[in-house]
Amino acid sequence: MRILQINSVYGYGSTGRIVENLHHAIIQSGHESYVIYGRGKTNDDPNVYKIGNAIEQGIDLLATRLFNRHGQTNFFATQKMIKKIEEIKPDIVHLHNLHGYYVNYIKLLEYLKKSKIKVVWLLHDPWIISGSSADEGGLNYDWEGVPSLIKLVNISREYPKHSKWSSKQSLKNYALKKRLLGDTDIQFITPSKWLADIMGKSYLKGSKIDVIHNGIDLKQFRYLGKEYRTKTIQILGVASVWERRKGLKYFNQLAEDLGDKYSITLLGITPAQKKDIHPSIICIERTESIEELVQLYNKADIFVNPTLFDNFPTVNLEAQACGTPVVTFDTGGSGESVTSKTGKLAKRENYTQLLNYVMSFSKKNDETILNCIENAKEYSKELMMSNYLSEYIKITN
Repeated sequence: MRILQINSVYGYGSTGRIVENLHHAIIQSGHESYVIYGRGKTNDDPNVYKIGNAIEQGIDLLATRLFNRHGQTNFFATQKMIKKIEEIKPDIVHLHNLHGYYVNYIKLLEYLKKSKIKVVWLLHDPWIISGSSADEGGLNYDWEGVPSLIKLVNISREYPKHSKWSSKQSLKNYALKKRLLGDTDIQFITPSKWLADIMGKSYLKGSKIDVIHNGIDLKQFRYLGKEYRTKTIQILGVASVWERRKGLKYFNQLAEDLGDKYSITLLGITPAQKKDIHPSIICIERTESIEELVQLYNKADIFVNPTLFDNFPTVNLEAQACGTPVVTFDTGGSGESVTSKTGKLAKRENYTQLLNYVMSFSKKNDETILNCIENAKEYSKELMMSNYLSEYIKITN
């Protein structure tokens, strides 16, 4: 089989690492693998192609911010992508995020439908069933039979960001997506049961929707040994982008309420954000070094993920693979990978419960480390790839 993946990024961030892991696993399985992505550094792999440019992506950004028309420009980049698809002649196109300022999703989906290429679409968020949002705002829509004014109440404008006065465009965006996808032969995949249930209640309820949990590279994310332990109880938070929904404010509260025996480190903090962070918190900018990330996971005694909205965050898996228990809000699919032996789930936005759960942990011990590592084995990239190969074979037959 010849598989082509399409995503906004490659090799970094949760979705970029999933694409990279799948790319290598497909090759190792004896099949041909290609990737097209939109943003980030150019990759040396001859089968990995970066399309687009900063100018077109800037136009998409402006069209999104001013007019709420995300993913509706990028004409030249999309044409370049289609030309590359025709050169590759894939048996299957595996879509990931089509939002991200890099592609005209309308032109791409129309082309794929016309070409009759088999399509698998891994949904990392509910963007395709919303009028605008890839965050929890995408779940505020009960569009069918609801007056348009009510539909626009509490619309999230955070990602992709757009002006308040352009919110009415959400109605048109939703109608456009429903037209493109309401009658389609695409095989949809969600990483979480939570998102699969949501998709099954949307206009996609008649579509094929399966659950395949995200997997990670357990050779990379691993326990390094006791030499990384420290005297203070180490708390770690990780995000590619610390937007509001990632719960950054809760770390400031933890820094206020926890004693000196705790130390908090946050990875992914920008220089602009640092001024609003509690002075006792250690801030590290985003790293593309997996080894540095693995060392931080190993050093931590507790991984705290106060996300207000998430699908199936791989950071929870990565932390457990390094022997570190997880405390997270039970939002979306964030709690689906955490067991009673590997962490605790607090109710959404219940800071008191989050604080108490954090304080219930001390320095991690051998039993906790072993439980976390064993649980992480249920989410290996090999198992994920085996499940995807089964899907690929199923749809090609």
